[in-house]
Amino acid sequence: MREYGQISPQFWIGETGKKIRGNADAQIIALYLMTSPHSHMTGVFHCPVLYMSYETGIPFEGASKELRRLIEVGFCEYDEPSETVFVIKMAMYQIGESLKQGDNRIAGLKKELQKMPETSMKHRFIEIYNDDFCLGFDVKNTSPSEAPSKPLGSQEQEQEQEQEQEQEKTHTVEATEKKGKPTPAASVCLELKKIGIVDVNPSHPKLGSLIKAGAMLDEFIYAARTAKDRGKGFAYVLGVVEGRRNEAAQTGGFVGKNQRSPPSHGKQAMIAVIGNSIFGHRDKEKGYEREVDGTAEFFGREAG
Repeated sequence: MREYGQISPQFWIGETGKKIRGNADAQIIALYLMTSPHSHMTGVFHCPVLYMSYETGIPFEGASKELRRLIEVGFCEYDEPSETVFVIKMAMYQIGESLKQGDNRIAGLKKELQKMPETSMKHRFIEIYNDDFCLGFDVKNTSPSEAPSKPLGSQEQEQEQEQEQEQEKTHTVEATEKKGKPTPAASVCLELKKIGIVDVNPSHPKLGSLIKAGAMLDEFIYAARTAKDRGKGFAYVLGVVEGRRNEAAQTGGFVGKNQRSPPSHGKQAMIAVIGNSIFGHRDKEKGYEREVDGTAEFFGREAG
């Protein structure tokens, strides 16, 4: 995480600033991208729309809309598959308009670029700054083999279709916009962030597999609270949810002492099993236990 960054007063009166004047949410997203804890001096960094939404307080649909607006006015570009943003002029303010041969920063910048994943945004940076920063890359041979990613606005219809197909094939859930609403994985991650699990990853394969298997939001919330209490992170949350579901499957419904198996082996039965596993365990810790049959419920002890 960068300790500080530079923002020019020109932001408000420059070409881009004039184009988004009066659009407070677009201004906030633009400032966020320049000062984000995920940002990089090159302006190229991984930044899902989920992060923009959560860390600015702008609803997911609004954050997506304003990101498209910033793309339209030439402030940034966005590679949807890798969820990587490129703030086009950020490097000019963080590094300089140009570097001369022999500048020690050139070697450091090359190392930073070599550490970056191969995305279309990384190669766009090289195309634009290769000469000004004396990077010495062969631009013709650094372009990714696939075509550059289309802007968000032009991907909407394709994205809705591809998302459904991708979930049927791999169920790898990404935090992408579908009809203006977060995906199930994005919704889970938003709730985890509220609890304090900051290293969430909506694209994590295990998260997608758990959602495919029917894991409920309450399972993730309970696991997140346990992880928070123990100083653990997102991987621990997934491990807890996976472990409890495996335990429920192995015991055939007998998750805890005096708990009975649900009457069937359908989806509702699995919900009951998981409910018993999660809520029964939490109740035991508090000294009281309630059985659930057919649905996951939790009843707190009445006062007195």
